[in-house]
Amino acid sequence: MNKMDKPRILQVGKYYYPYFGGIEKVNFLLTEGLNRREIKCDVLCSNNINKYEEGQKNGYWIYRIARWTEFAATPIIPGIIPKLYSLLKNNKYNIIHLHHPDPFATLAILICQPKARLVVQWHMDIIKQKKLYFFFKYFERLLLKRADCILVTSPNYLESSIPLNRFKSKCKVIPLGIPDRSLQFLGISESKLYSDKKVVFSLGRFTDYKGFEFLIRAASQLPEDHVVILAGTGPLKDRYDRIVQETQPGGRFVFAGKVSEEELSNLYQRCDVFCLPSISKNEAFGLVMLEAMTYSKPIVATNIIGSGTSWVNLDGVSGINVPPANPEALAVAIQKLTSDPSLANRLGKGGRSRYLEEFTDELMVQRILAVYQELSNS
Repeated sequence: MNKMDKPRILQVGKYYYPYFGGIEKVNFLLTEGLNRREIKCDVLCSNNINKYEEGQKNGYWIYRIARWTEFAATPIIPGIIPKLYSLLKNNKYNIIHLHHPDPFATLAILICQPKARLVVQWHMDIIKQKKLYFFFKYFERLLLKRADCILVTSPNYLESSIPLNRFKSKCKVIPLGIPDRSLQFLGISESKLYSDKKVVFSLGRFTDYKGFEFLIRAASQLPEDHVVILAGTGPLKDRYDRIVQETQPGGRFVFAGKVSEEELSNLYQRCDVFCLPSISKNEAFGLVMLEAMTYSKPIVATNIIGSGTSWVNLDGVSGINVPPANPEALAVAIQKLTSDPSLANRLGKGGRSRYLEEFTDELMVQRILAVYQELSNS
């Protein structure tokens, strides 16, 4: 590769905007940020229907491969192989950036054998699909062997990840980053809802690893002047409804459902404490905690072994970390913050400072661009 080569990047991920999970949000922010800097960066991903589509957004191309179906949280997209081969044949890119885990994209890269430099962003280990992973891990190892650089979102995850253990020399820790949410909706008046209550806020998809059932049980142990608001949807809603009925927290737990961006901003402004009660390494980073930090809100999170959550939310700096799957510990930590405004204020300001120092989207883009430039010039 010539010394004067400018990075030309192809971002490869499962899905892309307007689909927004945590990984997709990172992919979107990175792609948009690079193109604002006039760095060519396109996207190759799965469509959410069985149809191939391509088009431009803000001057860059998005190639959406027809999805036959989805199995084990993986889009089945055989068409990614000929499409990737075609893009590489035209020599449009000198860097491929793969957002892992993405089994079909992994196979496509191994089959097409690109000459481009390969950056693998390791968002998380594959944990839940243990039987399928037994067959896939060989290909994952080949991918990591082929990678020129592996980006890991926290030092905790790098140290705990067994698949990364033999490839640590290739790894760089680059935290995720987001825009300053508190600046996005300036002028929106703070909600007066529950003005006489201490408000605890949480949000996310209703899945097992999020641990929301333990937050529901914690709500029943809080004083009557507290209310816990949970925003989001998902397959466990019926189970959560049953737990609310069983624990009878006297109106201290409220489902907000799916909320708009403006409503979400109101909830962040209104809450006294933000809580992330996740229970497994599937919660690899906890992007929503960064949103709470932008609003200077103290955080109660869980100390998941090997996850980055307790590194993002530093105990005593931006919030309090407690053992996972422990409603009593959640309730105690929440009351410690709601009963001590000076402590809550100090930790909230600490979180805001930590966000500005480590977790802005601008910092994330700058750090990853530096990796691209180093690879392009070597």
